[in-house]
Amino acid sequence: MIYKRGANIIEEKRRLVHVSGHASQEDIRIMTEAVRPKFVVRFMGEYRMLFRHKEFVKNHLGYAEENIVLIENGDVLELDGERAAVVGKREIGRTFIDDTGFEEIESETVRERRQLAYEGMITLIVTINGQTGELQSPPEIVTRGVRGFDSTNGSLKDAQRVVAAAIAGASRQTLEDESLLKEHVSRGAETLHTKTYGRAPVIMLSWCRSKFQVFKFKKSVRARHRPALKVETVGDAASEWMISIEF
Repeated sequence: MIYKRGANIIEEKRRLVHVSGHASQEDIRIMTEAVRPKFVVRFMGEYRMLFRHKEFVKNHLGYAEENIVLIENGDVLELDGERAAVVGKREIGRTFIDDTGFEEIESETVRERRQLAYEGMITLIVTINGQTGELQSPPEIVTRGVRGFDSTNGSLKDAQRVVAAAIAGASRQTLEDESLLKEHVSRGAETLHTKTYGRAPVIMLSWCRSKFQVFKFKKSVRARHRPALKVETVGDAASEWMISIEF
C-alpha cells in the first residue's frame, strides 16, 4: 500500500541499515525528565537492558538506588506511595489463546498441535481375534503429513510387519488391557519411524476385538442333505453369538 502511494522504502534486506525499536538514552532522558516519576520501574526487555537503564537514570538523572526497581517475570511489586519493593514471586508461564475465541489453551494441547504440524500422524487399525489373540486381518496403516511413508518404498509394509510382530509378541495381559496394548503397539511403530527417518509422528491406534471364529468347510460332492445353519445367543450379552452348522 505504501509503495502504491509513491513512497520509496529502504529495507534492511536491500541496504545495510537497522532501526532499533528500543528507546535511546536520549529518549529515556527526555521521557524521564518530562514525567519525573518517584520510582523508576522498567518491565520490558532482557535483564541486561533493565540493568543499563537503571545505571543510566542513577548516574545521569540523579535517582537514588532505592527508587529504581529491577523486576523479572513473576515478581510481585508492592507500591504504597512511600516505597516500591519486590515482595514475592509467582509461578508463571505462557498463555495461549485459540484464534476461534478467548479461551485459554493448555500447553500440552499446544505441544500436541506442534507435533501434528511438524511430524504428522500415523493411524494403526488392527482387528484382534478375541479367542486366540491373533490378528484377524493384516494391519491397516493410514498416514497424514508423514514424510517418507508411502507404498512405493516399502515403508508401509515394514510398518505392517512391525505392528504384526508387536501383536504376536504381546502377552495375554497386554492384549486384554486397552492402554497397555496401545502403548505396546505404538512404541514399535514410533521406534521404526524414528530410526528410519529421524521423526516422531503422533501414533494413533484404532483396534477392535472380534468375538467371531471363522470356520472354513470343504463341501462334499456326496452330501445328500443341505447343511442347516443355527445362530443363537450365548449368555446375557446380545453381542455374543454361537454359530453351529449341522450336516
